[in-house]
Amino acid sequence: MNIRQSSNDPSTWLKQAQMVINIPDFYAYEDTLSVVGILSNSLVCCYVLTTEGQALTPSQRLSWPRLEIINLPNLSFPKHAAQTVKRLAKGGGVDIIHDLFGHLSSFCELKHKPDRPFIMIHTQRTTNWGWFSRVRPLHYQINLRYAGQRAKSLWYDTRILHAVDHITVMGPGHELDLIEGHGIEGDKISFIPSETDCDRFTSTDPTDKENFLLYTGALVRAKGLDLLFDAFTILGRSYPQLKLMLIGRETTFEKRWFRQRVKHHPLKDRIEVLEFMPREQLIQYYRRAKLYVFPSLFEGSPRSLREAIACGTSAIASDIPGHRGIDPKGQFIRFVPVGDLETWVRLSKEALEESVTNYQERTLVGINRLLEHHHPARVADQWSQLYQKIAIQNNLTS
Repeated sequence: MNIRQSSNDPSTWLKQAQMVINIPDFYAYEDTLSVVGILSNSLVCCYVLTTEGQALTPSQRLSWPRLEIINLPNLSFPKHAAQTVKRLAKGGGVDIIHDLFGHLSSFCELKHKPDRPFIMIHTQRTTNWGWFSRVRPLHYQINLRYAGQRAKSLWYDTRILHAVDHITVMGPGHELDLIEGHGIEGDKISFIPSETDCDRFTSTDPTDKENFLLYTGALVRAKGLDLLFDAFTILGRSYPQLKLMLIGRETTFEKRWFRQRVKHHPLKDRIEVLEFMPREQLIQYYRRAKLYVFPSLFEGSPRSLREAIACGTSAIASDIPGHRGIDPKGQFIRFVPVGDLETWVRLSKEALEESVTNYQERTLVGINRLLEHHHPARVADQWSQLYQKIAIQNNLTS
């Protein structure tokens, strides 16, 4: 008897299952790898398709003995990944196919038998249709490489979204882009929070905060930096000791704009710009900042915002689905409508003048939220529950 038909218990089906997932860069997606590693301990085997040169650390191999790495050529990685999945499926070696970046589109869109013995899941890490409909019309500068990445990602979306059994998004509201932009049925979409290494990013004494605003990320207008510069002009005059720290990469297409904006800012002597640094080095800045500011116009689920909150820093952010995914009820992040300078300044002042007690209570709510919903182990639990749900719908557990 096929092991997928050996029990009516979906948890038994999961324990007997083999899974394949694609993570091309372990360093860039190390928290996602943790989710997969934790999940693999509940499976027979989990294949991770990745690029050449990627490998687990000794401690990871010890913690996740059922994780099997398959290295594929960097060039044409999606083609090789899809071919590998096809071989695994043909040999009966896969029960769960979970695509993260659209790389498995060419396999998922094949004409499979109605009684295929595997489920197919896709995680939409960002909404490409939303970017083209809301950010591109602003006519910000982009280069050919970035334009190509966005176009290719949208192409993957159009192919895989209708082919898979279920789609997960990282923010409540992102499902609307799939419904309106791609015609996906709402019951085919679930919101599952994104993962954060809550064991590495931890808080310290809230009285150690220094008087500066912190932004980390790409130094471009699409991240809302125009509004942030304007807000700091007003806030800086109200708080003479307040500083603004920006940490991130300049881009070839917005470098001139950014440097001119800093150079001509009326409070330029109180603006500090630091080059991009590894996330481990950001912890000290997250912990020291009085307020983390993130006015981005468009996000999947920003890792930096989650990390700052995990480090016990109060945050103010634009009210977009990617940010709401971190704090759906607005319990600890101060949300501001996109482009609303007046509200941004008002809520920033409220945050800067918050008592130590209230500040600590607010940030503790955020830390607990991350631990309960964004910790890799919790995300792994939610993925497991989704797999079992889809397996039942596809009659694989009966």
